[in-house]
Amino acid sequence: MDFSALLTKLFGRKGGNPVQTILEELHILQQKLESAAVRIGFIGEAGVGKSSLINAMLGRAVAPVGSTTVAHNPEGEQYQHEGVTLVDLPGTGVPERPFKSYVEDLKLLEPGRYDAFVLVSSHRLRENEVTLYDVLHKKGGKPSFVVRSHFDAAVQSEGNEAEARRKIEDAFRKHLGDPRLRVYMVSSPNPTRYDLPALLHDLVSSLPDEHKRVRLLAAVPAYTRELVQKKREAAETIVYVYAGLAAANGLNPIPGTDILLDMGLLQKMTRQVVGEFGLQRDQLESLAKLKVGPANLDFMLDAARTVLARMVEGGLVAFFKEAGSEAAKQVTQKTGKTVARYGSKYAPHIGRLVSAGIGFGTAYYYGRFLLDDCDKALSQIVNRLGENMIG
Repeated sequence: MDFSALLTKLFGRKGGNPVQTILEELHILQQKLESAAVRIGFIGEAGVGKSSLINAMLGRAVAPVGSTTVAHNPEGEQYQHEGVTLVDLPGTGVPERPFKSYVEDLKLLEPGRYDAFVLVSSHRLRENEVTLYDVLHKKGGKPSFVVRSHFDAAVQSEGNEAEARRKIEDAFRKHLGDPRLRVYMVSSPNPTRYDLPALLHDLVSSLPDEHKRVRLLAAVPAYTRELVQKKREAAETIVYVYAGLAAANGLNPIPGTDILLDMGLLQKMTRQVVGEFGLQRDQLESLAKLKVGPANLDFMLDAARTVLARMVEGGLVAFFKEAGSEAAKQVTQKTGKTVARYGSKYAPHIGRLVSAGIGFGTAYYYGRFLLDDCDKALSQIVNRLGENMIG
């Protein structure tokens, strides 16, 4: 959306107090963004690779893998990050979890409790897994995704990736009674290879609520350029909301200008946008520990150095001056008529709100510059992550 369209959206309202309406809408959006939560359940026997998949999906080692023994919670092991909860559900059909009451006991179909399910298998599907998939997905209407883990081993055994895919897909489709079923082939140690990026993309797309999609995209790594673009689209919502609120509050003058903005909200916007792209230092450190491809921590920090510089107040001010100049130019050259039209009409109400568009424009263009830098930095990292992972 260009600046003129944004101004039109902000001021082109009929009836009522436009300022109050705008602020109310922005505050509602802010609350929805900050309160959104996503919960995904993982189904599958022990040892099929659920923990490795969870770690690869979150870009951090939160779930123990390998020979580590975990005293399983009867409700399932929960792994949380950035408002996203991934639940490794307990096995079905064991004495403490009889299958006939499994769904009811764990409240799997309770409204609002789970957003989606992931069925993981490294071998043939069990009867209980097939029945559970049927109950949750076909009868319960829950988005459910089927994953074949350890696919690299299957390819090695078969000697041909295409043939391995065909055999696995045929078997899974037959057992689950769906000839068009998408089976996601994954190898968690190599997350940029095979279908994990597609799984992340489709999980996000399955969420009907925009704010949940923003939340999930903030938690998962961008293993492909397509996921980088998805993250950018989500981050644009954050920029729109916080740019408007920062201009409306107008608490602090930007040094060297006469523009008033709420620096605290803009710093919060910066942290959230950088976090949405997974470029905060702790996020990069966690991703580096997974040893995905040849992108080590030094490379990732170097790629993100411009973005990380904006995380401190001194780094913000210089960029705000640049953004203020761009906003003033845009208002004068491209959107002067829009501001005059709505600014004069609502002048008694607008007051300091976006200062005839300049305050909002400064915050908005700062956000656009931040999006561009984050996009560039993450694209460099994604390109490096994908090296030597094909074939």
